[in-house]
Amino acid sequence: MALVMYDAIDVSQFAGLTMDAAAGYVDGAFPTFRTLGQHVPHGTTLVSISVFGNPADCIDVERGDVNNNQGAAWARGRIHAGHWKPIVYTSASNANAMFNALHAVGVQRDQIRFWSAHYTTRHICSPSVCGFPRADGTQWTSHAHGRNLDQSELENSFFQHAPRPPAPPDLSVDPGDDPMICAFVNPFNGNTEAFEVNPRGDLFIRSRNPTTGQWTRARNLGGGFHGSPSFAARKDGVDVFVALQNGGVIAYVFDPQRPGWVRHSLTVGVT
Repeated sequence: MALVMYDAIDVSQFAGLTMDAAAGYVDGAFPTFRTLGQHVPHGTTLVSISVFGNPADCIDVERGDVNNNQGAAWARGRIHAGHWKPIVYTSASNANAMFNALHAVGVQRDQIRFWSAHYTTRHICSPSVCGFPRADGTQWTSHAHGRNLDQSELENSFFQHAPRPPAPPDLSVDPGDDPMICAFVNPFNGNTEAFEVNPRGDLFIRSRNPTTGQWTRARNLGGGFHGSPSFAARKDGVDVFVALQNGGVIAYVFDPQRPGWVRHSLTVGVT
């Protein structure tokens, strides 16, 4: 049996109802989320929605809120920040356009939870049920129980626990002969991506598959790094590696749109 979720711009509409989940807004004209838990039964799963692209569980993609491209950029940002399967809400008729926008920024269908709006009978959208693309949940009425209340049907797996985050990279299991400088976990594929320098001063990226545990040398970044000081950092959720190469300063920044590492040459003034 599917899960039931309600949402409303007036939290009094939840009174007396049992439910699996309830949704409310963190911004916009009706910021209901901050008090939502006071109006639904204890133990109800709470879902936060943004209409402006702020941090939340869900983005509301519809006229008057964000558009497809903005919603896709929001989803990509949430994934890169480590948020498991952000929820994208939009009308069933806009599903394919939304999926295209997501794909254009490197977000695949299985990286999100798709919450469609299709006001007919109680159902979850799929080609075999209503002709629209498969959804993980569907808002199917805006007048549940005769109230000004939206009701959604959700797959039982909608709130399944996120996979356990990958453990910090264990550099001791690296079979390579070259010393590693630092390592990151790629949020898109779970691979450990490690920088290393060989005795000749060549900088490499070595990648470790979390399933097989195998390391492969993924990319040669060039020479001139022998004895170079270097450091790694995370700024606003973005991984950055900085080093000296032949006396110049370079940075490799993780680009979530590719995804991959992009080289930048830096100009540094010394005073």
